[in-house]
Amino acid sequence: MTIVNQLRYVMAVLISFLLINSAIFYHLLNDMKYDGCVVNYSGMVRGATQKLVKMELYAHHEDSLKNVRQRDKLINKLDNIINGLINGDSELKLRRATNDKYLLKMKEVSNAWEHLKQTIMRARKNAQFRNNLLKESNDYFELTNKAVTASEVISIAKVRTTSNIQFITFILNLIILASIWFMSQKKIGKPLTYLKNKVDDITKGNIPVSCEKNIEIQVQGNDEISALAISIKKMHGYLAGSRKNLRSLAGYLLSVREEERAHISREIHDELGQILTTINMDLLSLEKKIPKDQMSLNETIKPISKLIENAIHTVQEISSDLRPRLLDDLGLKASLKWYAKKIKKQGGIACELFLDFEDANLDQKRTITVFRIIQEALTNVVRHAHATKARASLIENGNSLKIEVKDNGIGITQKQISDSESLGIIGLRERVYIYGGKVEIKGTQNKGTTVSVCIPLDKSLKKNIQNAQNAKDNQERENC
Repeated sequence: MTIVNQLRYVMAVLISFLLINSAIFYHLLNDMKYDGCVVNYSGMVRGATQKLVKMELYAHHEDSLKNVRQRDKLINKLDNIINGLINGDSELKLRRATNDKYLLKMKEVSNAWEHLKQTIMRARKNAQFRNNLLKESNDYFELTNKAVTASEVISIAKVRTTSNIQFITFILNLIILASIWFMSQKKIGKPLTYLKNKVDDITKGNIPVSCEKNIEIQVQGNDEISALAISIKKMHGYLAGSRKNLRSLAGYLLSVREEERAHISREIHDELGQILTTINMDLLSLEKKIPKDQMSLNETIKPISKLIENAIHTVQEISSDLRPRLLDDLGLKASLKWYAKKIKKQGGIACELFLDFEDANLDQKRTITVFRIIQEALTNVVRHAHATKARASLIENGNSLKIEVKDNGIGITQKQISDSESLGIIGLRERVYIYGGKVEIKGTQNKGTTVSVCIPLDKSLKKNIQNAQNAKDNQERENC
């Protein structure tokens, strides 16, 4: 079921509940209005009867016809009210009495009222019946008090019922709202938050290099969010495939670049360096063959020889920058020590090295990659950090190599780390990601920057080295 349909059903349930709730409260309030009229008229019966009895007790035999009619009018009014309280009266807005206790009390009041009316008529003709009127009226008032009390009890009971229904309705509203909130969180909130986090991971570049390791999206159902999850999963698969292709291309380009640099470095060092060395040797030989009477030519040859020596030194520098010969001849440790001295000489930054690994455990590509990573990190220190010292450490830990470069400079900012123009950082990351490694760059203002890298080692290479070592040990034992 789609979320739109679910929301429609929820709205239909809420509207139905609201209509039913409104109808119940309208009925209860209407009943309370009629109950109020019953209490009011019950009290009016008592009050009007007291007034009538007083008028009859203090009336004179010679009272005018007007006063008699006024009392008769009051009697008729009481007749209508008492009858309405029992049988109902639309003009008085009274319903027929249905409560057995109240109906019993009102019938007693009605019977007592009939007796009281007869006594009133006798008292009008004979003053001796006034004492009977006073006694019967007191009894009648007791009955009306009980009737009023009964009506108040009924009214209070309905008020309590209404309050209880209101409380139950309030609880039901809370339950419904809590259910809606829970379902919205389960069906909408949590899945959307989950998908948002997945999209954030994709945005941050947390995409596996292998497209076979597709994103795991744990959203089930046939609603819009499930459709969105499927679309995100497809997008991730496409991006993962594209990322894999780009990583492969980047790795190929870096490999080609290193090969070209190595080739150019060898050509410059071997060919151009050899030519310059030959020219310099020829100049020295020529210098020795100059006759004594032409010694002034030496002054011309010496500056040329000096320039050639500087050119040879420059060629060596360029060749080393392109690809240090030490890297191929003596390994990574020697190359890093040479580069640390170069950094101190050229940049004036004291570079401390801590190396705890074996060159033999690194294949050629990883050796070049690790050197370029440290080279890039230390180059950034020289160019941007305004530091006075740096420390580079390489520690072999099981099947991985951990690299850390720290400085005491101004500290890189988060904006600089994520800037698309920071090509050095991008290149460093790509070198690491090719091998499925991890990169973390942190900067603290005026306290420096730390670059942490972890690169997996080639297990097969370590296994071959171990096998070769074991074979050598076994051979030595046999020879012994």
